[in-house]
Amino acid sequence: MSAATTTRAGAIVPRALLALLASASIARAADGGVDGGAPLSPPAVGAAAPVSPPVYGSADVSVFVSGACGSDRCLAIWNGYNYPYAMMIDSDGSPLRRAALALDGLAWQQAVAFVGGDFVVATSSGSDITLVRVAPDGSAAATNTVTLGTAITGVAVAWNGTHLLVAYQDPVGSDNATYTVRFDANTLSSLEAPRQLAMHSGACYVVANGSEFVVFAGQSPLQAWAMADSGQPRAGPVSMPTELSVSLQGVSANGTVVLLSGQGNLFRLASDLSVSASNYAGSGSSGGLGWNGTSLLVAQGGS
Repeated sequence: MSAATTTRAGAIVPRALLALLASASIARAADGGVDGGAPLSPPAVGAAAPVSPPVYGSADVSVFVSGACGSDRCLAIWNGYNYPYAMMIDSDGSPLRRAALALDGLAWQQAVAFVGGDFVVATSSGSDITLVRVAPDGSAAATNTVTLGTAITGVAVAWNGTHLLVAYQDPVGSDNATYTVRFDANTLSSLEAPRQLAMHSGACYVVANGSEFVVFAGQSPLQAWAMADSGQPRAGPVSMPTELSVSLQGVSANGTVVLLSGQGNLFRLASDLSVSASNYAGSGSSGGLGWNGTSLLVAQGGS
């Protein structure tokens, strides 16, 4: 097996990233130069200084590890104890910068999308969602913060080749609602007012499938919607298998959506979002799912 496998549109997923996605252990990145540039000779150690995001520095992995890949590199995103962090890595799983990029807010389960060259990271803080476009060298190329709610949680982002779709949850009374908003991938500006899909509790997740998006939200049962590029729902809500209500990973494979549950069950969805095939991939405490244009790769971790 090679050191990397390809996802959608020729994207390469290093096995190291899949292992990171399947892990919830504590890790520490090596501290490096203040600009987070390419590896150089060890810098002189100076006095500590306060920083404000986005900056570069050492980071602990706390919760919600995710990633997305391009043709020759991937961007890994995770929450530390103070900030969410981003690190660009090559196809062998080696970091491309000396230190992680610290962002603002909180990253969730699905915080980054590859947009055909750059990557876009979505984080939330209170009523705001911040999008940061990260260049292939790992630098922050652009950023935009939009007020979309009151106490936003569970942000997910995906790119269908034309637009970004951001899904998130926000309180409505004593309950939560899931909303979607399309964004321009270049300017990072919102293209519409938030669209409410449903009232429920639970997380949300998005898979780009051709020109469409498939949005998953809710809990027991998890619900799914197929969204056209216009942002209008084409199908749904459709109830998903109960195994997917706890956690899921998803990919677009040969024009269909394939999902991996936290219990190790694989499900392929038809165009109407019904389950067209299923299989058991093996048990694990968490998992990562990749597609290389030919085969699926499941990475799982456990104690």
